[in-house]
Amino acid sequence: MCGQPLILACSLRRLRCPTHGVTTEQVPFARPGARVTHDFENLVVWCVTSMDRTAATVLCRVARRTVNAIIERVVPSTPDLTRIEGLVHIGVDEISWKRGHKYLTLVVDHDTGDVIWSAKDRTAATLEAFFEQLGPNKTAELEAISMDFGAQYVKAAWPQLFTATLIVCQSAPRLPWPKGAAWEENQCWARLSSTELGANSPIPRLKPGAFPAPRVVPTRTSYRLVIGRSCRVPQHNKGGVMDVIVDRCAGLDIGKRKVQACVRGPDGSGGRASVVRTFDTFTGDLEDMAVWLGLEGVTQVVMEATGPYWWPVWDVLEEAGFELMLVNSRHVKILPGRKTDVGDAAWLAELLEHGLLRGSFVPPERVRRLRDLTRYRKRLVQTHTSEAQRIQKTLEKAGIKLDSVASDVLGVSSRLMLRALLAGERDPKVLADMAKRRLRSKIPDLERALTGRFDDHHATLIRIILDHVEHIEAAIAELDGQIEAVMSEPDNTDDSDSSGGDDDDDDDGEVVSSLVRARERLVTIPGVGKRAAEVIISEIGIDMTQFPTAGHLASWAGMCPGNNVTGGKHRSGRTTKGDVWLRDVLSQCAWAAARTRDTYLSKQFWRLARRISKKKAAVAVGHSILVSIWHMLSNDVDYQDLGGDWFTRHVNDDYRRDQAVRNLHDLGYQVTLDKAA
Repeated sequence: MCGQPLILACSLRRLRCPTHGVTTEQVPFARPGARVTHDFENLVVWCVTSMDRTAATVLCRVARRTVNAIIERVVPSTPDLTRIEGLVHIGVDEISWKRGHKYLTLVVDHDTGDVIWSAKDRTAATLEAFFEQLGPNKTAELEAISMDFGAQYVKAAWPQLFTATLIVCQSAPRLPWPKGAAWEENQCWARLSSTELGANSPIPRLKPGAFPAPRVVPTRTSYRLVIGRSCRVPQHNKGGVMDVIVDRCAGLDIGKRKVQACVRGPDGSGGRASVVRTFDTFTGDLEDMAVWLGLEGVTQVVMEATGPYWWPVWDVLEEAGFELMLVNSRHVKILPGRKTDVGDAAWLAELLEHGLLRGSFVPPERVRRLRDLTRYRKRLVQTHTSEAQRIQKTLEKAGIKLDSVASDVLGVSSRLMLRALLAGERDPKVLADMAKRRLRSKIPDLERALTGRFDDHHATLIRIILDHVEHIEAAIAELDGQIEAVMSEPDNTDDSDSSGGDDDDDDDGEVVSSLVRARERLVTIPGVGKRAAEVIISEIGIDMTQFPTAGHLASWAGMCPGNNVTGGKHRSGRTTKGDVWLRDVLSQCAWAAARTRDTYLSKQFWRLARRISKKKAAVAVGHSILVSIWHMLSNDVDYQDLGGDWFTRHVNDDYRRDQAVRNLHDLGYQVTLDKAA
């Protein structure tokens, strides 16, 4: 009043003046510019750090922008000297306060439940700034620090370990924890969470004297830190109905932006507990997830094959040294109406701990690189074929019947004629005279085929298509070189296998890699060329120990009939989907083998084609090729053809005799048989 500040002492949480708005510069129980009190803002901050943002807005009955504004006001540039006096037990955690991965690092006093310091970002430098502002004297007074599992916080707090002798975090062999007190001294299960900033909620089953802890950190501590948006999955098997095969395991549900990670392990009372966390799919967050899994003592991790999204997760965890398992999502489907990302992760972890999952085949890193190259090369070859057909279509529209005379519109002679057309030449005789070799015998037909209505419009289309075709051919040639380089790489211990992990010397003394040697073996199979062999190796690798039998390999590839028997009735036994890339190349090899002379595969194809159609016969021959490949790579042997007369030699003699007699009778002959001496 009269220019003097007015201090109100009341229990109201919200301040609003109809005339002057809100003025709280001199109000001790509210921050400048705030419409609410310190207590309410602390409540909002605690809610944000304990649950998701939407739940906090609903619980506190404020808008999301109000929550963001409160968080911004809580961020001081320097510590409040009145609030850091007598600090003994502090907690550190981060919260997401704005979209776009904007984080705050918060420090809370566990004794008072107040937020004493916060700053933007969540790096090690952020927490180091707090200790610098706190000063060495006050830092030396700290007795306990509860913090996030993140490696950035551990790095910043590690120098303070000699003064703050207890870091509330799950112990793991990766961290050199000091040794001292025995396990029995602190055998309890305290759910201490730095996410409970500003909260005074009780700690369940905390034994007297367990916290504050002794001056030495035990080698194995039962303190467990649950941070971030973690939750406890309801337990339904407290009694342990099934045997536990894996003591500590994790299941991952992977999406494009988020990864749900569920860790299963003992709960300390004879049951099993699940802890679920959500991570972003950026590389840094995946590395944090690997650190967290290591701190939780996880030994095996399972994930679903979800498009290309599982590859970065696999690479990060593979480098971290975890035992990984990839499963087919069709084999682990959850019940309809109960599917959630968290539920999928928990379901995978529970199946893994009981040993109820079968892992999919994941080839070594070298074979994976080869697979990427061969699959992309196939797509480029398909695009090249489409462009050739587009040239034929454009020429047909112009009345040019070049493909009716020349077998290849992109051959040497055809390209010379097309380039001449693009240069403006329209005389059919001049164009036909550009034919080379055998095509020169068809010059009269070429003159008739090259007479048409080719104009500038068609020339523009043909020019663009030809340029694209030449670009694709250059890309295919580059891929061929890269594939050859990968195939020729020297073997290492990771790629060594029973089919020959060590390099061999050829006749010239040059070292030949196992992939090149396997390709040389496969090309001896009728119908299998160099490119087909490269594709087959890139899909199945050369280590046949991944497939117990040739039947397992054929079933995995989808090259054998499926089983569909119900109620004693045999239903459709069509082949399974399998590896479509491998199926395609095996079918192509089967058609090529059918055109070979006096070979087992050729006779098998035509023998079956008369009974079950050519397409089914191609699948059967492809199955035979794949079985032969399994035996060749498993036993490190060359292909040995059984011969075109194998089926004749292995048919009963009486049946062959009776069949010949029946054929002669059908031709009208009367036959009398006398056995030769």
